[in-house]
Amino acid sequence: MPDSFQPSRRQLLAGVAAIGVGTALVQTGRAGAAAPADAPALSAADIHVTATAAGTILVDNGQGQQLLVLDRVYVTGSVSAVGGTAELVSIDGAAAIRVTYTMRGTAAGYACIGLFTVTPGQLHATFDITAPDNLWADGTMVGRRHVPVDAAMDNAFYNEWNRSDRGGEPFQTPLGRVYRTTLPGGSHTYEISKNNNPGWTSQQYFAQPADHVGTGAFRLSYTFVAADIGRDMAAHGLSARTLALTASSPQPFNLFRRNASPLTFTLTGLNSAAPADATLTWRIVDFYGTEVSVGSQTWSQLSAAQQLTVTTPKQPRGIYFLEATLTVGAESVLTRMNLTVLPDWTNTASPRQSKFGIAAYFLTAGAAQDRGREDWLWLLSRLGVRRTRVADLTAAEAKQHGLIQDNHHSATHGQWRTGGEYPDGTLDTVARAQKFAQMEQDDRTAAAVFEEFANEWNLAGALTGARAPEYVHDYLIPLDEYFKADHVPTKVCAMGIGGPDYVWLQKLVEEGGWPHAAAVALHPGRGNFTPDWAPAPDTWQFGSNGSYWNFLGGVRKIKADMALYDAQQHTKHDLLLTEVYAPTFPNSWWEDTYRTSAENVLLTAALCYAENVHSFYWYQLNDGVWYAIDKSSSTDREFHFGLVMVDTSLKPAALAYATAAEHLGDAHFLRWLTFHDPDLRGLLFDTPRGPLQVLWTRADGHVLNADHSDDKFYPTPEPWVDVWPTKVELRVSAADPSGVVEEIDCIGTRTVHHAHGRKVSLRLDGAARMFYGLAAD
Repeated sequence: MPDSFQPSRRQLLAGVAAIGVGTALVQTGRAGAAAPADAPALSAADIHVTATAAGTILVDNGQGQQLLVLDRVYVTGSVSAVGGTAELVSIDGAAAIRVTYTMRGTAAGYACIGLFTVTPGQLHATFDITAPDNLWADGTMVGRRHVPVDAAMDNAFYNEWNRSDRGGEPFQTPLGRVYRTTLPGGSHTYEISKNNNPGWTSQQYFAQPADHVGTGAFRLSYTFVAADIGRDMAAHGLSARTLALTASSPQPFNLFRRNASPLTFTLTGLNSAAPADATLTWRIVDFYGTEVSVGSQTWSQLSAAQQLTVTTPKQPRGIYFLEATLTVGAESVLTRMNLTVLPDWTNTASPRQSKFGIAAYFLTAGAAQDRGREDWLWLLSRLGVRRTRVADLTAAEAKQHGLIQDNHHSATHGQWRTGGEYPDGTLDTVARAQKFAQMEQDDRTAAAVFEEFANEWNLAGALTGARAPEYVHDYLIPLDEYFKADHVPTKVCAMGIGGPDYVWLQKLVEEGGWPHAAAVALHPGRGNFTPDWAPAPDTWQFGSNGSYWNFLGGVRKIKADMALYDAQQHTKHDLLLTEVYAPTFPNSWWEDTYRTSAENVLLTAALCYAENVHSFYWYQLNDGVWYAIDKSSSTDREFHFGLVMVDTSLKPAALAYATAAEHLGDAHFLRWLTFHDPDLRGLLFDTPRGPLQVLWTRADGHVLNADHSDDKFYPTPEPWVDVWPTKVELRVSAADPSGVVEEIDCIGTRTVHHAHGRKVSLRLDGAARMFYGLAAD
């Protein structure tokens, strides 16, 4: 491979955080393990690299403690680069080791050259590979072994904050993954990668996709951090920025659990360029726009990481938004974090009494924040979750955490037919029976109440029912018959319908599937409309931004049709809302803002009780997706459905879910309230704490973010910005002669109103609020 194809030193070192600025790279003849005294070698602070005569790279910490061995590159299943010839070379005037590898396997047309450089505490390796142009570059791996080879290894994904030049909410973008290896004695080394596949990374190989850089040319890069700088600072090596700023708190989920708590947080800054004076500023704002903490700090000649810990005065229950900025000259970087005060609470609603569920949750999320399985299970309990759509726990674990589990298994169209679509083709009943047997085992282990089988097939042709016959005859009926034959106590729930697809439901009935399901699962969906909007079904428009995606109208239509079919066939079916959501995809008008998401969580929960659905399951606990846990995205809305941010901060929506569960979990719906003002809305509940009213007004209509343009980008307002322009003063009667009325908003803030002449004045807008102590007239 010609020298002109080698990367420059600038390319090799760009974006890598220095451990100690200004440490010189030196050529050295000091021997490494199993290497002759004159072997090519490199040194910098906290690292020493030596090449053996066989082309193996040995890495130690500069004090003789061996850390890593690199001896091969996996190119394809039949080709590897193993050993070779090492030499010391100069790249842009700096020393480097070059290894010309020997190719093993079916190696015609393949070649590999490795180039190794060091900066303080770090090894940077680049492997230039010659291969056929159709090489599957995602499968390349670096062969390396830690010393000792069985050292414990974990990994965490990192993201960084950005802000659009067009304004709106800041958002996170993915950085990559940091692997941490724990050495004897408790110190650590690190490996970093923007696009590593953790499923293929082991003690012997580090999976690292190669870049296609030219015809028949691929480049694989690898970085090893020998210095124990901490996982967060190692992650800085993934960024192109020279400044880094992180925020953390001593509490899991940044959640403080006393009735009134000071907020404590730590800001850590790093400058990996030349030492320079840096200015750190921060600001905390509560849900109502009140500044809780504002400050600044100057760090003289910032280079290595520095920290500042701040503690605020005691704060009441609520959510607090921290933004901090680190500036050096014209460069700056920001970070954000939500802190919450949410006191401990005992859930008095039994699992079978409560309708509050969660559709999905990731027990392995939050690795960068050291969150663990028990942390997430505690959070489910504190939020008031009583039901789960997925059975990730044993029956004993679920009972311990106060949970009832359902289960959900996926199935694809045509999964067991070959040679043609339903009803043609050959049906593989053996493979299907194996699937059913696994489902039975899972459901029995979890003591699952319902099995929701398959997911949103109707969206391939919404309001056509096109795939309903196949689903009924190849999937639903056979599963029900299998479960009944084996006396499986889990009840079969028909596929989760994407949106209120009443045509699909009708086809399911016409094909004879109705007696074979005990329940129907609905994913009502919702666009930029308030949850209480109920347009007539004959006005619905389908499409990615259509009125089909309304909540209350859809629930009522499916309920009405189910009641009709039950009456006709003398059956009784439950309605499960197994994906209910209020996504917060930043700077998109089709989604909720962080504020309206919280408002709509409370109203959605109240409507679920008002419509007497069997249960509802919030989609989902965590931001991210199941195949990219902890990863952020600024372009894909699917990453923003959680109640919890990828940094494990709670969103306002999480507090709203907890607030709703505290007051509605064991409530009984009585009736809708009526008013002289046609825009006013109200629901009346009976609760163990007394009558509860939920009140709001639709004076500003049902459309959210109505000021959007045709541009997909919509500058989302900050969560402390009240989006409802119309405020309605309502004078009502207190129920009790003492005249005390308690108001609770979506995040649980309480306001006490004292009546005069048994009358109180309330201020309402588009955000639903709960009230105790009002007369029900």
